[in-house]
Amino acid sequence: MSLSDLDATATLAAADGNLRRRRVAEVEELEIALRWADLHSSDPQAEPEAIPVRYGGDRLVHLGGEGTPAVRELCLLELAVAFRCSEAKVRSTVAAGLDLRHRLPLLWDVVRKLDIETWVARRIARMTRRLPHGQAASVDALLTDAAAESPAKLLRLVETAIMQVDAEAERERLDRARRSRGVWVSRPRPGEEDDEQLAGLRTVIARVTTADAIWFDATVDQIADLLASLTDRLPHLADLTRDELRAEAFGWLARPQELAGLIADSTGDADEAATALAALPRPDATVYVHVGDGPVADVEQLGPLLVERLAELLGHTRITLRPVIDLHEGRSVTGYTHPADVRERCLLRTGGDRFPHSAGSGRNVDLDHPQPFDADGPPGQTGDHNALPLRRRHHRAKTHLGYVVTPLGPDRWTWRTPHCLTRLVDARGTHAVSLGEEYGYRALS
Repeated sequence: MSLSDLDATATLAAADGNLRRRRVAEVEELEIALRWADLHSSDPQAEPEAIPVRYGGDRLVHLGGEGTPAVRELCLLELAVAFRCSEAKVRSTVAAGLDLRHRLPLLWDVVRKLDIETWVARRIARMTRRLPHGQAASVDALLTDAAAESPAKLLRLVETAIMQVDAEAERERLDRARRSRGVWVSRPRPGEEDDEQLAGLRTVIARVTTADAIWFDATVDQIADLLASLTDRLPHLADLTRDELRAEAFGWLARPQELAGLIADSTGDADEAATALAALPRPDATVYVHVGDGPVADVEQLGPLLVERLAELLGHTRITLRPVIDLHEGRSVTGYTHPADVRERCLLRTGGDRFPHSAGSGRNVDLDHPQPFDADGPPGQTGDHNALPLRRRHHRAKTHLGYVVTPLGPDRWTWRTPHCLTRLVDARGTHAVSLGEEYGYRALS
Protein backbone atom coordinates (compact mmCIF):
# COMPACT_ATOMS: atom_id res chain seq x y z
CA MET A 1 0.00 0.00 0.00
CA SER A 2 1.39 3.41 -0.97
CA LEU A 3 1.42 6.37 1.39
CA SER A 4 -1.22 8.09 -0.72
CA ASP A 5 -3.67 5.31 0.22
CA LEU A 6 -3.27 5.73 4.00
CA ASP A 7 -5.89 7.34 6.18
CA ALA A 8 -4.98 9.53 9.17
CA THR A 9 -4.65 6.64 11.62
CA ALA A 10 -2.50 4.60 9.26
CA THR A 11 -0.33 7.64 8.46
CA LEU A 12 0.43 8.14 12.15
CA ALA A 13 1.21 4.44 12.49
CA ALA A 14 3.57 4.73 9.53
CA ALA A 15 5.29 7.70 11.18
CA ASP A 16 5.76 5.70 14.38
CA GLY A 17 7.13 2.73 12.45
CA ASN A 18 9.48 4.97 10.52
CA LEU A 19 10.81 6.44 13.77
CA ARG A 20 11.50 2.99 15.13
CA ARG A 21 13.29 1.82 11.96
CA ARG A 22 15.41 4.98 11.94
CA ARG A 23 16.46 4.49 15.55
CA VAL A 24 17.26 0.83 14.85
CA ALA A 25 19.52 1.89 11.96
CA GLU A 26 21.23 4.58 14.05
CA VAL A 27 21.91 2.19 16.92
CA GLU A 28 23.26 -0.35 14.45
CA GLU A 29 25.59 2.31 13.05
CA LEU A 30 26.98 2.89 16.55
CA GLU A 31 27.39 -0.85 17.10
CA ILE A 32 29.20 -1.24 13.75
CA ALA A 33 31.53 1.62 14.71
CA LEU A 34 32.21 -0.06 18.06
CA ARG A 35 32.96 -3.39 16.41
CA TRP A 36 35.40 -1.69 14.04
CA ALA A 37 37.10 0.00 16.99
CA ASP A 38 37.36 -3.35 18.81
CA LEU A 39 38.99 -4.91 15.76
CA HIS A 40 41.60 -2.13 15.70
CA SER A 41 42.50 -1.69 19.36
CA SER A 42 45.97 -3.27 19.34
CA ASP A 43 49.06 -1.07 19.21
CA PRO A 44 50.38 -0.87 15.63
CA GLN A 45 53.74 0.32 16.93
CA ALA A 46 54.18 -3.05 18.69
CA GLU A 47 54.05 -4.93 15.40
CA PRO A 48 57.24 -6.16 13.72
CA GLU A 49 58.75 -3.63 11.32
CA ALA A 50 56.23 -0.97 12.32
CA ILE A 51 56.65 2.39 10.60
CA PRO A 52 57.59 4.92 13.32
CA VAL A 53 55.00 7.59 14.02
CA ARG A 54 57.50 10.30 13.13
CA TYR A 55 57.54 8.89 9.59
CA GLY A 56 53.75 8.80 9.33
CA GLY A 57 53.14 5.35 10.82
CA ASP A 58 49.91 4.40 12.55
CA ARG A 59 49.37 4.86 16.29
CA LEU A 60 46.76 4.44 19.02
CA VAL A 61 44.58 7.45 19.83
CA HIS A 62 41.95 8.02 22.51
CA LEU A 63 38.74 9.33 20.99
CA GLY A 64 36.47 8.89 24.00
CA GLY A 65 36.83 10.04 27.58
CA GLU A 66 38.73 8.50 30.46
CA GLY A 67 38.22 4.76 30.68
CA THR A 68 37.57 4.14 26.98
CA PRO A 69 39.95 1.96 24.96
CA ALA A 70 42.30 3.42 22.37
CA VAL A 71 41.81 2.91 18.63
CA ARG A 72 44.21 2.81 15.70
CA GLU A 73 44.14 6.29 14.22
CA LEU A 74 44.33 5.44 10.54
CA CYS A 75 41.74 2.66 10.63
CA LEU A 76 39.01 5.29 10.86
CA LEU A 77 39.53 6.33 7.26
CA GLU A 78 38.40 3.02 5.81
CA LEU A 79 35.29 3.04 7.99
CA ALA A 80 34.56 6.53 6.67
CA VAL A 81 34.73 5.14 3.14
CA ALA A 82 32.28 2.38 4.11
CA PHE A 83 29.90 4.89 5.72
CA ARG A 84 30.42 7.25 2.74
CA CYS A 85 31.12 10.19 5.00
CA SER A 86 34.01 12.32 6.20
CA GLU A 87 36.61 11.06 8.65
CA ALA A 88 35.52 13.71 11.15
CA LYS A 89 32.01 12.25 11.28
CA VAL A 90 33.37 8.75 11.83
CA ARG A 91 35.64 9.95 14.65
CA SER A 92 32.61 11.54 16.29
CA THR A 93 30.56 8.34 15.90
CA VAL A 94 33.29 6.09 17.32
CA ALA A 95 33.95 8.46 20.23
CA ALA A 96 30.25 8.60 21.11
CA GLY A 97 29.91 4.82 20.93
CA LEU A 98 32.92 4.26 23.19
CA ASP A 99 31.70 6.81 25.72
CA LEU A 100 28.22 5.31 25.83
CA ARG A 101 29.43 1.72 26.18
CA HIS A 102 32.23 2.31 28.69
CA ARG A 103 31.27 5.47 30.58
CA LEU A 104 27.48 5.78 30.30
CA PRO A 105 26.25 2.16 30.28
CA LEU A 106 22.81 2.98 31.71
CA LEU A 107 22.20 5.53 28.98
CA TRP A 108 23.57 3.04 26.42
CA ASP A 109 20.90 0.55 27.52
CA VAL A 110 18.23 3.19 26.97
CA VAL A 111 19.62 3.89 23.50
CA ARG A 112 19.60 0.22 22.56
CA LYS A 113 15.98 -0.09 23.75
CA LEU A 114 15.16 2.72 21.27
CA ASP A 115 13.74 4.88 24.08
CA ILE A 116 15.82 7.96 23.25
CA GLU A 117 17.03 9.72 20.13
CA THR A 118 20.59 8.71 19.35
CA TRP A 119 21.60 12.30 18.64
CA VAL A 120 20.64 13.21 22.21
CA ALA A 121 22.71 10.36 23.64
CA ARG A 122 25.65 11.35 21.45
CA ARG A 123 25.36 14.95 22.64
CA ILE A 124 25.39 13.78 26.26
CA ALA A 125 28.44 11.63 25.55
CA ARG A 126 30.26 14.67 24.16
CA MET A 127 29.17 16.89 27.06
CA THR A 128 30.48 14.42 29.66
CA ARG A 129 33.65 13.41 27.81
CA ARG A 130 35.91 15.69 29.84
CA LEU A 131 34.69 14.27 33.15
CA PRO A 132 36.69 11.61 35.01
CA HIS A 133 35.22 8.13 34.67
CA GLY A 134 33.64 8.13 38.14
CA GLN A 135 31.94 11.48 37.65
CA ALA A 136 30.60 10.38 34.26
CA ALA A 137 29.09 7.35 36.02
CA SER A 138 27.41 9.68 38.52
CA VAL A 139 25.84 11.67 35.69
CA ASP A 140 24.77 8.41 34.07
CA ALA A 141 22.97 7.36 37.26
CA LEU A 142 21.20 10.72 37.53
CA LEU A 143 19.78 10.30 34.01
CA THR A 144 18.21 6.90 34.63
CA ASP A 145 14.79 8.30 35.52
CA ALA A 146 14.93 11.23 33.09
CA ALA A 147 15.31 9.53 29.71
CA ALA A 148 11.64 10.09 28.88
CA GLU A 149 12.03 13.87 29.15
CA SER A 150 12.18 16.04 26.04
CA PRO A 151 15.66 16.52 24.54
CA ALA A 152 15.86 20.14 25.72
CA LYS A 153 14.95 19.26 29.31
CA LEU A 154 17.25 16.25 29.34
CA LEU A 155 20.23 18.27 28.11
CA ARG A 156 19.59 20.93 30.76
CA LEU A 157 19.55 18.18 33.38
CA VAL A 158 22.92 16.99 32.08
CA GLU A 159 24.36 20.50 32.34
CA THR A 160 23.14 20.73 35.93
CA ALA A 161 24.45 17.27 36.78
CA ILE A 162 27.89 18.10 35.39
CA MET A 163 28.06 21.18 37.61
CA GLN A 164 26.95 19.18 40.63
CA VAL A 165 29.52 16.40 40.31
CA ASP A 166 32.50 18.74 39.91
CA ALA A 167 31.90 22.39 40.71
CA GLU A 168 35.63 23.20 40.83
CA ALA A 169 36.23 21.80 37.36
CA GLU A 170 33.26 23.82 36.17
CA ARG A 171 34.86 26.99 37.54
CA GLU A 172 38.09 26.14 35.73
CA ARG A 173 36.14 25.51 32.54
CA LEU A 174 34.47 28.89 32.81
CA ASP A 175 37.87 30.49 33.38
CA ARG A 176 39.16 28.84 30.21
CA ALA A 177 36.08 30.10 28.42
CA ARG A 178 37.02 33.64 29.39
CA ARG A 179 40.36 33.07 27.68
CA SER A 180 38.76 31.79 24.49
CA ARG A 181 38.09 35.14 22.92
CA GLY A 182 38.04 35.35 19.16
CA VAL A 183 36.26 36.53 16.04
CA TRP A 184 35.00 34.07 13.45
CA VAL A 185 33.41 34.40 10.01
CA SER A 186 30.98 31.71 8.91
CA ARG A 187 31.85 29.51 5.96
CA PRO A 188 29.21 27.85 3.80
CA ARG A 189 28.67 24.13 4.19
CA PRO A 190 28.33 22.38 0.82
CA GLY A 191 24.80 21.23 0.14
CA GLU A 192 23.06 23.62 2.47
CA GLU A 193 20.28 25.67 0.90
CA ASP A 194 21.19 29.15 1.96
CA ASP A 195 19.68 32.19 0.25
CA GLU A 196 21.89 34.39 2.44
CA GLN A 197 24.95 32.77 0.88
CA LEU A 198 23.86 33.64 -2.66
CA ALA A 199 22.94 37.13 -1.46
CA GLY A 200 26.56 37.66 -0.46
CA LEU A 201 25.93 37.59 3.29
CA ARG A 202 27.95 36.00 6.06
CA THR A 203 27.61 35.68 9.83
CA VAL A 204 30.34 37.17 12.03
CA ILE A 205 30.61 35.85 15.58
CA ALA A 206 32.76 37.59 18.18
CA ARG A 207 33.57 36.44 21.70
CA VAL A 208 34.98 39.45 23.54
CA THR A 209 34.99 40.93 27.01
CA THR A 210 31.79 42.51 28.25
CA ALA A 211 33.41 45.95 28.17
CA ASP A 212 34.54 45.57 24.57
CA ALA A 213 31.10 44.32 23.58
CA ILE A 214 29.44 47.37 25.14
CA TRP A 215 31.88 49.75 23.46
CA PHE A 216 31.46 47.99 20.12
CA ASP A 217 27.67 48.09 20.37
CA ALA A 218 27.76 51.80 21.13
CA THR A 219 30.21 52.48 18.29
CA VAL A 220 28.05 50.59 15.80
CA ASP A 221 25.06 52.64 16.93
CA GLN A 222 27.04 55.86 16.55
CA ILE A 223 28.14 55.01 13.01
CA ALA A 224 24.61 53.90 12.12
CA ASP A 225 23.36 57.31 13.27
CA LEU A 226 25.98 58.98 11.08
CA LEU A 227 24.95 56.91 8.07
CA ALA A 228 21.29 57.74 8.66
CA SER A 229 22.19 61.44 8.55
CA LEU A 230 24.01 61.08 5.22
CA THR A 231 21.27 59.54 3.08
CA ASP A 232 21.44 62.53 0.73
CA ARG A 233 25.02 61.50 -0.12
CA LEU A 234 24.37 57.76 0.28
CA PRO A 235 20.84 57.34 -1.15
CA HIS A 236 20.99 53.53 -1.07
CA LEU A 237 20.74 53.79 2.73
CA ALA A 238 17.50 55.77 2.73
CA ASP A 239 15.03 52.91 3.21
CA LEU A 240 17.10 50.68 5.49
CA THR A 241 15.87 49.46 8.85
CA ARG A 242 17.84 50.10 12.02
CA ASP A 243 19.30 46.59 11.93
CA GLU A 244 20.33 47.06 8.31
CA LEU A 245 21.98 50.37 9.15
CA ARG A 246 23.88 48.68 11.98
CA ALA A 247 25.03 46.01 9.52
CA GLU A 248 26.21 48.76 7.17
CA ALA A 249 28.04 50.37 10.11
CA PHE A 250 29.73 47.06 10.86
CA GLY A 251 30.96 46.97 7.26
CA TRP A 252 32.36 50.49 7.53
CA LEU A 253 34.26 49.45 10.66
CA ALA A 254 35.91 46.75 8.56
CA ARG A 255 37.16 49.48 6.19
CA PRO A 256 38.76 51.97 8.60
CA GLN A 257 40.36 54.05 5.85
CA GLU A 258 36.99 54.83 4.28
CA LEU A 259 35.34 55.29 7.67
CA ALA A 260 37.97 57.83 8.71
CA GLY A 261 37.29 59.73 5.51
CA LEU A 262 33.53 59.57 5.99
CA ILE A 263 33.76 60.90 9.54
CA ALA A 264 36.17 63.66 8.59
CA ASP A 265 34.10 64.67 5.55
CA SER A 266 30.97 64.84 7.69
CA THR A 267 32.73 67.31 9.99
CA GLY A 268 34.22 69.27 7.09
CA ASP A 269 37.85 68.61 8.05
CA ALA A 270 39.38 67.28 4.81
CA ASP A 271 42.94 67.63 6.11
CA GLU A 272 42.08 65.41 9.07
CA ALA A 273 40.58 62.89 6.66
CA ALA A 274 43.73 62.81 4.54
CA THR A 275 45.91 62.38 7.62
CA ALA A 276 43.74 59.59 8.96
CA LEU A 277 43.69 57.79 5.63
CA ALA A 278 47.46 57.99 5.25
CA ALA A 279 48.09 56.64 8.74
CA LEU A 280 45.98 53.50 8.39
CA PRO A 281 47.53 50.44 6.71
CA ARG A 282 45.58 48.61 4.04
CA PRO A 283 45.19 44.87 4.57
CA ASP A 284 46.13 42.44 1.84
CA ALA A 285 44.10 39.38 0.93
CA THR A 286 44.15 36.91 -1.93
CA VAL A 287 40.74 35.89 -3.23
CA TYR A 288 40.33 33.23 -5.91
CA VAL A 289 37.26 33.92 -8.04
CA HIS A 290 36.22 31.55 -10.82
CA VAL A 291 33.85 33.18 -13.31
CA GLY A 292 32.40 31.38 -16.32
CA ASP A 293 29.63 32.20 -18.77
CA GLY A 294 26.85 31.74 -16.21
CA PRO A 295 25.45 34.07 -13.53
CA VAL A 296 27.25 32.40 -10.61
CA ALA A 297 30.90 32.81 -9.63
CA ASP A 298 32.75 30.41 -7.35
CA VAL A 299 34.79 32.11 -4.64
CA GLU A 300 37.25 29.80 -2.88
CA GLN A 301 36.62 29.45 0.87
CA LEU A 302 33.36 31.41 0.51
CA GLY A 303 31.33 29.35 -1.95
CA PRO A 304 29.02 30.35 -4.82
CA LEU A 305 28.15 34.00 -5.31
CA LEU A 306 25.99 35.74 -7.90
CA VAL A 307 28.29 37.58 -10.32
CA GLU A 308 26.64 40.93 -9.62
CA ARG A 309 27.60 40.54 -5.95
CA LEU A 310 31.31 40.49 -6.80
CA ALA A 311 31.33 44.28 -6.70
CA GLU A 312 30.40 44.15 -3.01
CA LEU A 313 33.19 41.66 -2.36
CA LEU A 314 35.91 43.41 -4.35
CA GLY A 315 34.74 46.99 -4.68
CA HIS A 316 36.22 48.48 -1.52
CA THR A 317 39.89 47.94 -2.20
CA ARG A 318 42.65 48.12 -4.75
CA ILE A 319 42.71 45.04 -6.95
CA THR A 320 45.77 43.45 -8.52
CA LEU A 321 44.87 41.30 -11.50
CA ARG A 322 46.97 38.22 -12.09
CA PRO A 323 47.16 36.29 -15.35
CA VAL A 324 44.62 33.52 -15.74
CA ILE A 325 46.23 30.14 -15.08
CA ASP A 326 45.71 27.64 -17.88
CA LEU A 327 44.54 24.56 -15.98
CA HIS A 328 45.08 22.39 -19.05
CA GLU A 329 48.76 23.27 -19.04
CA GLY A 330 51.15 20.89 -17.36
CA ARG A 331 54.77 20.09 -16.87
CA SER A 332 56.93 17.50 -15.20
CA VAL A 333 60.19 17.71 -13.29
CA THR A 334 62.83 15.23 -12.21
CA GLY A 335 62.85 15.98 -8.47
CA TYR A 336 60.50 14.65 -5.80
CA THR A 337 58.82 17.93 -4.75
CA HIS A 338 55.96 19.31 -6.83
CA PRO A 339 56.80 22.86 -8.01
CA ALA A 340 54.63 25.76 -6.89
CA ASP A 341 52.95 26.17 -10.28
CA VAL A 342 52.04 22.47 -10.40
CA ARG A 343 50.58 22.71 -6.89
CA GLU A 344 48.58 25.82 -7.78
CA ARG A 345 47.09 24.26 -10.91
CA CYS A 346 46.30 21.03 -9.07
CA LEU A 347 44.45 22.82 -6.26
CA LEU A 348 42.53 25.04 -8.66
CA ARG A 349 41.44 21.98 -10.65
CA THR A 350 40.54 19.72 -7.73
CA GLY A 351 39.47 22.13 -4.99
CA GLY A 352 41.42 20.29 -2.28
CA ASP A 353 41.60 16.85 -0.67
CA ARG A 354 40.60 13.97 -2.99
CA PHE A 355 40.42 11.13 -0.50
CA PRO A 356 37.09 9.31 -1.01
CA HIS A 357 34.16 11.18 0.56
CA SER A 358 36.47 13.81 2.06
CA ALA A 359 34.84 17.08 3.07
CA GLY A 360 38.13 18.99 2.81
CA SER A 361 38.18 21.91 0.38
CA GLY A 362 41.10 23.96 1.70
CA ARG A 363 44.69 24.33 0.55
CA ASN A 364 46.34 22.75 3.59
CA VAL A 365 47.13 19.49 1.79
CA ASP A 366 50.10 17.40 0.73
CA LEU A 367 50.63 16.54 -2.93
CA ASP A 368 51.02 12.78 -3.16
CA HIS A 369 52.47 10.77 -6.03
CA PRO A 370 49.68 8.30 -6.99
CA GLN A 371 52.31 6.50 -9.01
CA PRO A 372 55.00 6.08 -6.33
CA PHE A 373 58.14 8.10 -6.89
CA ASP A 374 61.17 5.97 -7.75
CA ALA A 375 64.47 7.65 -6.95
CA ASP A 376 66.17 5.36 -9.47
CA GLY A 377 63.41 5.73 -12.05
CA PRO A 378 63.15 7.83 -15.20
CA PRO A 379 63.01 11.63 -15.18
CA GLY A 380 59.70 13.48 -15.18
CA GLN A 381 57.93 11.46 -12.48
CA THR A 382 56.70 14.58 -10.67
CA GLY A 383 54.21 16.93 -12.28
CA ASP A 384 50.59 17.66 -13.09
CA HIS A 385 50.15 14.09 -14.32
CA ASN A 386 51.15 12.60 -10.96
CA ALA A 387 49.73 14.88 -8.27
CA LEU A 388 47.03 13.91 -5.78
CA PRO A 389 46.07 16.43 -3.06
CA LEU A 390 45.52 14.77 0.33
CA ARG A 391 45.28 15.95 3.89
CA ARG A 392 48.16 14.73 6.00
CA ARG A 393 46.27 11.91 7.77
CA HIS A 394 44.79 10.72 4.48
CA HIS A 395 48.28 10.83 2.97
CA ARG A 396 49.67 8.70 5.82
CA ALA A 397 46.93 6.10 5.42
CA LYS A 398 47.40 5.91 1.67
CA THR A 399 51.15 5.52 2.08
CA HIS A 400 51.30 2.99 4.93
CA LEU A 401 48.07 0.96 4.97
CA GLY A 402 47.95 -0.57 1.53
CA TYR A 403 45.48 1.67 -0.27
CA VAL A 404 45.74 1.24 -4.04
CA VAL A 405 45.25 4.41 -6.08
CA THR A 406 45.22 4.32 -9.87
CA PRO A 407 45.30 7.55 -11.92
CA LEU A 408 42.81 7.43 -14.80
CA GLY A 409 43.71 10.75 -16.34
CA PRO A 410 43.75 14.37 -15.19
CA ASP A 411 42.24 14.59 -11.70
CA ARG A 412 40.51 11.20 -11.86
CA TRP A 413 41.48 8.20 -9.73
CA THR A 414 40.23 4.84 -8.53
CA TRP A 415 40.77 3.92 -4.91
CA ARG A 416 40.87 0.45 -3.35
CA THR A 417 40.98 0.26 0.45
CA PRO A 418 42.85 -2.44 2.42
CA HIS A 419 39.61 -4.46 2.66
CA CYS A 420 38.75 -3.94 -1.02
CA LEU A 421 36.15 -1.19 -0.85
CA THR A 422 36.38 0.54 -4.21
CA ARG A 423 35.63 4.12 -5.20
CA LEU A 424 36.03 6.36 -8.22
CA VAL A 425 36.99 9.95 -7.38
CA ASP A 426 36.67 12.60 -10.08
CA ALA A 427 35.60 16.20 -10.57
CA ARG A 428 32.00 15.28 -9.71
CA GLY A 429 32.83 13.67 -6.36
CA THR A 430 33.13 10.13 -5.03
CA HIS A 431 31.30 7.23 -6.68
CA ALA A 432 30.91 3.68 -5.39
CA VAL A 433 32.10 1.14 -7.96
CA SER A 434 32.33 -2.63 -7.83
CA LEU A 435 35.64 -4.43 -7.52
CA GLY A 436 35.20 -5.62 -11.10
CA GLU A 437 34.64 -2.08 -12.31
CA GLU A 438 37.74 -0.94 -10.45
CA TYR A 439 39.78 -3.66 -12.15
CA GLY A 440 38.34 -2.54 -15.47
CA TYR A 441 39.29 1.08 -14.87
CA ARG A 442 42.81 0.02 -13.90
CA ALA A 443 43.14 -2.10 -17.03
CA LEU A 444 42.17 0.85 -19.21
CA SER A 445 44.45 3.35 -17.45
